[in-house]
Amino acid sequence: MERLQEQVPDLRYIAEDWGQLDFYNDAPPVKFPCALISVSNIKFESQTAGTRWATMTILIRVADAPAVSGTMAAPEAYRNRAFAIFDLMDTIGNVLYAFGGDEFNELEQKTITHYSREDAIREYAMLFETEYAIDSE
Repeated sequence: MERLQEQVPDLRYIAEDWGQLDFYNDAPPVKFPCALISVSNIKFESQTAGTRWATMTILIRVADAPAVSGTMAAPEAYRNRAFAIFDLMDTIGNVLYAFGGDEFNELEQKTITHYSREDAIREYAMLFETEYAIDSE
């Protein structure tokens, strides 16, 4: 989350995903655009007697709620604002791709999926994957 905060200044809210976009009454408790982060899956595989290999999938829900339309009839500034989420996802992907360290392998971007919603929020799911070793001894 620190890397996103430092290198993606257009994100106004970055947090662990606990359902902010799913469970609310009047308005979600976020500022837009936002990135909500969770671990969606961890797969384990035994390597040796004392070592397991873990493959972790990280889900980043990117959402925006522009108050403008992205139609070709709209002024250019409105279209740019409406489609800004695509530039934002591109930046997030570039910032996180190949980010790694001593504790885990470099992140690999896997997919981006659009979520259809009944409200005016535009939401996409970005999946990243990394691997790391776990010594069980």
